[in-house]
Amino acid sequence: MEISPEQNVRRRKVFYISGFDPKGPAYYHALYSEEAQKQSRLNGMSIDVGDARRRNRLSTSWRIQSSINRLPTETNYEVLRWDDIMRSRMRRSGPAFYWDTLRTYWLYIHSGALRRILQTSYPAFLAGLYPIVFLAGFFGLAAFAALAGFASAPESIRFADTVWTVPPLVTAALSVGLFVCVLSLSRKLENKVPFYWPLHVYSFTADHMRGRMPEMDARIQRMSQEILDYITQSEDDEILIASHSNGTVVAVLAIAAVLHADPNIAKHGPQISFLTLGHSIPLCSFLPQAKALRRALTDLGGDNGITWVDITAPRDAACFALTDPLKVSGLSTEYSGEHKPKLLSVPLSELFSPQTFRKTLLRRWLRIHFQYLMAYERPTPFDYFLITAGPLTLAKRFAEFPSKDEFAKFRLFKQSNLRSDSYV
Repeated sequence: MEISPEQNVRRRKVFYISGFDPKGPAYYHALYSEEAQKQSRLNGMSIDVGDARRRNRLSTSWRIQSSINRLPTETNYEVLRWDDIMRSRMRRSGPAFYWDTLRTYWLYIHSGALRRILQTSYPAFLAGLYPIVFLAGFFGLAAFAALAGFASAPESIRFADTVWTVPPLVTAALSVGLFVCVLSLSRKLENKVPFYWPLHVYSFTADHMRGRMPEMDARIQRMSQEILDYITQSEDDEILIASHSNGTVVAVLAIAAVLHADPNIAKHGPQISFLTLGHSIPLCSFLPQAKALRRALTDLGGDNGITWVDITAPRDAACFALTDPLKVSGLSTEYSGEHKPKLLSVPLSELFSPQTFRKTLLRRWLRIHFQYLMAYERPTPFDYFLITAGPLTLAKRFAEFPSKDEFAKFRLFKQSNLRSDSYV
């Protein structure tokens, strides 16, 4: 099949790395299938999403046949998994979880990472601050209820003609039970005001960057090997590594490992593209212990032949909108070509009717954070399905879009000029 002048992709491989989300490939396959059909009514692309097939413990994939303007494209979409590690991590509860939370926030405060987050993006700072405020509030409420119950507990109970003395130990046990019951009510709010999830994210991030997650390091190495093995025997026109939220950190580390194995791999094979959606890289790179991540960022920002496009939305408080992860981390490269990553912004309020935006997205920050992977109500170049299944490479699709490097709306204070050695 020949490629027309309007097409430079007829075969594509997508490696998708999700964020900190315990939902596995079945969820992402259903999401992709349903949202692609919705978007196809606007973008004019016919798209057929095949069944998901588990390749191994690491990955699940499906095939996509698409056509737009009579330009057919075949895509193999593969989800590289780490949801099992997340589920295991999120099973932590009780004292161990609360201790992890206190330890994590102390690290962010003591190291200055939380201050750097505030300097860089106050919405991201608030998104990290409100969960601990909520948790402290519930702790205070539970403690008040327990103390009030202990103080008001009777010393004795009369039953018929018998008076029973209530031992202080029983009163104390009941007060502790009341404390636990009130605290457990906070879990009921998670669906409406998700605040345990960000606490897990912060705790996981801190442990990973400090080298306390060997299973995660091993998984990233397996991902990089999977990508490397595929590239070396690929005949595709584009290999696109797409990542979302905290998965952008995982993807950066995995691609850097590929470059470490073969620094010129993107210069003598198919076009390798890297897409980051709603990235939260500074959440990790600001920690002093994140030396491996900062090295990986430097490698990706260099002259390696990889196209890197970053897409965020200023309304997405769970990301660092229009923030260059290299620059804010005090990193620089000697690469003199087009700046990487190219920073682009999704105008969410313009892509939905006012009614839909108010009802579906407004004040639902977690829903907004997933919008990058979903359908819009109006045509847009940020259409995830055109990017992952359409006839153009990532570079060609956004070739005429200038990088929005000067966005500073969310910076409360002037940032100091950080250098990489300032973390040592």
